[in-house]
Amino acid sequence: MLVAAAVIGTPGVSPAAAQAEGGATGTRQPEVQDEPRREARGTGQQAARGDDSAMSEATVRKVDIEARKITLRHGEIQNLGMGAMTMVFGVTDPRLLQQVKADDRIRFRAIERDGRLLVTEIEKGQ
Repeated sequence: MLVAAAVIGTPGVSPAAAQAEGGATGTRQPEVQDEPRREARGTGQQAARGDDSAMSEATVRKVDIEARKITLRHGEIQNLGMGAMTMVFGVTDPRLLQQVKADDRIRFRAIERDGRLLVTEIEKGQ
């Protein structure tokens, strides 16, 4: 008895060509797209220079001048690939903390340096 193998897949594609594309018997495997990936963070050197660091919006939750830290409820921080959340940042210059208080609306610039997230610039909002 002679059995003919039917090729299921794209018309005009030989079984050998289909197998080269990943099909076991000439059938095409469905293409699977990877999950969306977060953009890679800039290198420490780029971040230290402030490259690619757009201003982000936030509300100040707490200012700790002695510890040189600020707690912000912030929107997306694009250059760090970070979504909106509330978190504590260090500051590159403690004088930045003297110009804000809890509940102030601000725009800020943040970087990652040596594994720490730091605010490098603050502008008070209206």
